Amino acid sequence: MVNYRSTKIDPDAWFQYASRGKDINVASSLGSVRFDPREPTRAEIMKRAESENFNPNLVSTRDEAVERILVMKRESAVTE
Repeated sequence: MVNYRSTKIDPDAWFQYASRGKDINVASSLGSVRFDPREPTRAEIMKRAESENFNPNLVSTRDEAVERILVMKRESAVTE
């Protein structure tokens, strides 16, 4: 779960930031659930999700993020 509240990512840092997150997700998690991003960050995540074909798992609140994680766990258990 990634809390983006009050987060601003410099445009020049996006590639490195996204690459590190992808590496962590592939190596040891079900994926990321992101919540409460400011509009420029939300727009950039959505743009990258579309161009790189991934689910951004972007929600507005922490409670929604927790619920999304529970859904991801249930979906993972079904496919195992």
